[in-house]
Amino acid sequence: SHVMPAASASAPDGVVPRLVGTALLGLCWGVRGDDAVVAVATRHVIQKVAPGQPVYFAHVPKAGGSSFISHIRHLPRTEVVSMKTFGSGSTGDTSATTTSVVRADSRTSENAGKQTVYTCECILDDHEIRRSGGATRGAYTITQLRIPRQHVISEYMMCRETLTNGSPKLQELVASHQTKSGHAFPQTIEDWIAHDFGEDFPPKVHYDPYFGCYTPLNAQCDYLTGGKVRDSVDRQRAALAALDTFDLVSVLELMPEMFCVFGYVVYGDFDENACACAGADASGVPHVSYNITHIEFGDLGERARTRIDELTHRDVPVYVKGLGRALEAIDFVEGETSTTILCRESRVKLLDALDRGIPRFAEYLREDAGVFAPGVREYLLS
Repeated sequence: SHVMPAASASAPDGVVPRLVGTALLGLCWGVRGDDAVVAVATRHVIQKVAPGQPVYFAHVPKAGGSSFISHIRHLPRTEVVSMKTFGSGSTGDTSATTTSVVRADSRTSENAGKQTVYTCECILDDHEIRRSGGATRGAYTITQLRIPRQHVISEYMMCRETLTNGSPKLQELVASHQTKSGHAFPQTIEDWIAHDFGEDFPPKVHYDPYFGCYTPLNAQCDYLTGGKVRDSVDRQRAALAALDTFDLVSVLELMPEMFCVFGYVVYGDFDENACACAGADASGVPHVSYNITHIEFGDLGERARTRIDELTHRDVPVYVKGLGRALEAIDFVEGETSTTILCRESRVKLLDALDRGIPRFAEYLREDAGVFAPGVREYLLS
């Protein structure tokens, strides 16, 4: 069971509440010290996809995005277009990407009646809109996050095991990056996370320059900011702000429920039989695992667990904000359809996962914390 802690004036370690001006309205969290980061919890309006409106899924690697896209690919009325160069940090010509956008437009005769979903490893900011020739302007945008502790473990296992268990394409990709780095990839996660990745290293989306694979250092902040923000505090601030630009934010821990939300906002309906108490798996589509070994955070030694928390401390509030956005969307769709998607049993499992996955998560749930938008905390605990 989950007992609410008593209200107090204290906040999670490294975080202090501070009141801001009337333009922001409300209790906000900031990191301790002069480099305060503001994250205002406000309720978002859930919009449906308009007819003919393109949908973009901004893929945060190792956050379950491949499984989300796998689900979308299996929908009979949806076509998925992967945009390899768009937003990936390359400076090459994006004309091929723009051509894909035109060719896959759902208004053309060959795709009549279909909804096109474009996927990319990107954040759809003004810079990327200009680079894409305006392809994303007016688009409906979606992304997905993951509990940072497990995100780091998944990154490591992908980097270590792809060379032996992955598809030939993935083996070639990872091998080429690791060869360019000039450093052998560590054979233990303890050795990998012991490396000094630096707080303000020159960001390079998708691969860190030292080992030539994913970076464990607040990686979700990096992906959400497109690798363009050098300072770590500014990067967290930008990532928090970036989440506000998305029409829909999912988290891996609520992915079956978010499949149902996706169906509703895109098509205005979903399979009620599959989505009622969707915790089992609303899609019937297997998760994409890449044949990678799954390791739980609790299976690691104390030093490794402590180090991972150090490496992901700026990702945590970003994830918590994304969690709140996902819960808002589920709550909204339940109200619109009179269908309970997130059942009590699933809530209990989610809270257990958050208790294990987020340092001092109970403190985020305090009534006076102001972390979640109005009604979200009560919805989660109901």
